[in-house]
Amino acid sequence: MRDIIALGLRAEPDTAEKLVACALRHPTDVVAGIEIVERIRDWPRGSWRDKALCALSRHPSCLVSKAAERSLQASTPQAVTHA
Repeated sequence: MRDIIALGLRAEPDTAEKLVACALRHPTDVVAGIEIVERIRDWPRGSWRDKALCALSRHPSCLVSKAAERSLQASTPQAVTHA
């Protein structure tokens, strides 16, 4: 978990790939998977951040995949409607 937190503080494209690989390599470690989603979610918006969250939205654990989906939806700009 310390490694996940330390890597999560880096917010770099290469780090995103490593964190996603870690989450997918250990699909039954839901706590680590959710921590990875939360770390990536807090990074500045960018294509590599969204790509990582998209990959995590296909995680075998529904808890991890739903957390990634919510993070993606929360970061998507909402359409503005005019009355």
